[in-house]
Amino acid sequence: MYATGLCSINELLTEEKNLSTLRSERNLHLKTRETLINSLRVYLADSNDNIARNSYEKITLITGIPSRYSSTVIENRPDYLQEESNIKRIGFDVSAAKREFLPKFVIYGQIGLNSYHLDTLFNSVSQFFNAGILPSMDLFSGGRKLALLRYRKFEYEEALNNYKQTILECIKELNSSLTAYKTASDNYEESLNRLKSQKEIYNLMQDKNSIGSSSELDVLYAKQAYLLVKKEEVSNKINSVIAVIGLYKAAGGIDLYTLSDNL
Repeated sequence: MYATGLCSINELLTEEKNLSTLRSERNLHLKTRETLINSLRVYLADSNDNIARNSYEKITLITGIPSRYSSTVIENRPDYLQEESNIKRIGFDVSAAKREFLPKFVIYGQIGLNSYHLDTLFNSVSQFFNAGILPSMDLFSGGRKLALLRYRKFEYEEALNNYKQTILECIKELNSSLTAYKTASDNYEESLNRLKSQKEIYNLMQDKNSIGSSSELDVLYAKQAYLLVKKEEVSNKINSVIAVIGLYKAAGGIDLYTLSDNL
């Protein structure tokens, strides 16, 4: 168009600038892809063979995952099991610890939950240190026994504090992961609707061009708009896949479809 005098030099420079930006973005995507493939080779301990990549269209997005879980789901997480084993090791009754410190409520994936003071869940007074048991003392070994008792008490307190902190972190991560999954799923559905509408506009512009009602440039602009929306759809689908993986990890690596049975 510039060569035939149908557009100004400013319009030409703007298009060249947009083209340069898109090329830079493409180069960044290629670099990121190579980085991820090399990282995957390291994880697989296989640096020689080529890793086969699948088509984006063949990626199956997991749907129908329950949108609420019981807080007791965290009992499947390795970090919780580790702290549970720790308090069992020093002599605590695990069942009593669960009753007192593991609150039972339904996690809905609410954005505001993590801003609450979740430590108020442990306002109940612990009964572990109020058993009313006093050690028998004698004249010569009483100081040693008292020091040992004080040491054991500090050890118990540290174990319980770690146990409670782990519970809080597990609940926060599960809620955050569920929130991220819901948000990613909603965004993906919205991007599908936008993509459908933009596809219809692109098809309409092609039809108009076939009967001489629009120029080839109009078709290219419509295709560009469609590809931009397609890029958003791809990004949202990938975010949904990542969100499912994060939720799977936060739930302790068990079948997400069975978690609603714990309510």
